[in-house]
Amino acid sequence: DADSKRYPASTTKLLTGLLLAENKQKSDELEFTQSAKEQPEYSLNINFMHNNMKVGDKMSADDVMKGLLLFSGNDTAYMIADNVAGNSTAFAEMMNEKAKELGATHSNFVTANGLHDENHYTTAYDLSLITKAAFENDWERQTMELEKTSIDINGAKVLLENRNLGLNKNGNIAGKTGLTNAAGGCLAAVYERDGRKIIGVVLKSRQVDNNDMTKFEDMDKIMDYSFAAKPVIYKA
Repeated sequence: DADSKRYPASTTKLLTGLLLAENKQKSDELEFTQSAKEQPEYSLNINFMHNNMKVGDKMSADDVMKGLLLFSGNDTAYMIADNVAGNSTAFAEMMNEKAKELGATHSNFVTANGLHDENHYTTAYDLSLITKAAFENDWERQTMELEKTSIDINGAKVLLENRNLGLNKNGNIAGKTGLTNAAGGCLAAVYERDGRKIIGVVLKSRQVDNNDMTKFEDMDKIMDYSFAAKPVIYKA
């Protein structure tokens, strides 16, 4: 069902991270913006800083990338949008332009973080192309590969753990999770076994909370099948 319209939830952040990597350096400082402060949990501002972050506060782009891809901070996505494009509307245009450049022509992106919008959608195939591009970007790949890390917010050390609970298990070497009521459990992941890499996408899996392993188990089954499949030559 690779070409059916689906909601991507926070797997959207793979595209957001790619645009950050292509437009900023790790050491660049990004400002915390008003639209970032308006984002709901899960956000660095709410969940770690008790809503004390102020507009104009600064973080390194590398720490913002880590907050985006490991913790899946909704506010970090809007920090990126505003600092890269000036505002979230212009950033959405960049997202759609980049998606089309990658061949993801059956997608439309509205929000930088993937929070639900009827007009924000993708397909499993399109998301696989975005995942491939994200994985091929050194900065984004290296971030996705981290099981845990620490970042600095206004002098405070914040510890982050990767929400890709399947990381470094069964060949899972990188990925991004997502969850909304409309999207269900989402996972875009790269697996490597015996030197061969395969990208998998699971959308609208059952998920009751962030500890539910269903989508990871779904992905493992898809990968077991895929790696075991034998090449077949089809004749026209």
